[in-house]
Amino acid sequence: YNSNIQTVIITSEIKEIKNNTFYKCTALSSITLIEGLEKIGVSAFEGSGLTSIIIPSSVTSIGDYAFRNCTALSSVTLTEGLVMIGVSAFEGSGLTSIRIPSSVTSIGDYAFKNCTKLTKITVNSNNANYSSSEGVLFNKDKTTLICYPAGRTDTIYEVPSKVISIETYAFSYNDNINTLAIGSGVDEIKYRGIYKNSQLNTIKFCSTPSTIDSTSVNSRNKDYYRGDLKQYRNWKFRAI
Repeated sequence: YNSNIQTVIITSEIKEIKNNTFYKCTALSSITLIEGLEKIGVSAFEGSGLTSIIIPSSVTSIGDYAFRNCTALSSVTLTEGLVMIGVSAFEGSGLTSIRIPSSVTSIGDYAFKNCTKLTKITVNSNNANYSSSEGVLFNKDKTTLICYPAGRTDTIYEVPSKVISIETYAFSYNDNINTLAIGSGVDEIKYRGIYKNSQLNTIKFCSTPSTIDSTSVNSRNKDYYRGDLKQYRNWKFRAI
């Protein structure tokens, strides 16, 4: 990696930014991507100093970890034509909001994990695979809650009644939410589905999910789950 490079222009002749190309280029704050680029590789900009980026419509895929830990990256424009967003693509970045185009068919696991400034995720209503409501990311029919933004400032959230599954790290690293209401439709809370939310002290269940284990619910510096819902220490569980 180069710690001195500050500005880059990717010309139309370049079709792919290879894996790790600008990895930990901490001084890199500005990049211009010209139409013609098709692929952004794994960890291509991971840990760089980028503050904003516009992804041209010719780009179809953003690789795993492509912008992970770009803490200064507050603005990303995704344009129609993008198909795939990789695993942890924006994890730990400085995003404040993001809009998912209708062309996106795949969003990798943990794509927006630990984005503590991210207040909302919106999805083009014509997207056939994903949707959003009140800034929260779901699958299209809203049966799976994928990501509750870590920067969302609401203190209370009620999971919509249609939701059946809460994805891994769906509720994570949010230091504002203190009460979470989970309806009777929820049948599964995946690994660390509720994780490191320092102010979360009340979870209200209508019924007990059939799939929930010792890794499903954690809070910052503590693991409150002890095998049975009645044994969650220091949490308040009650019917709603």
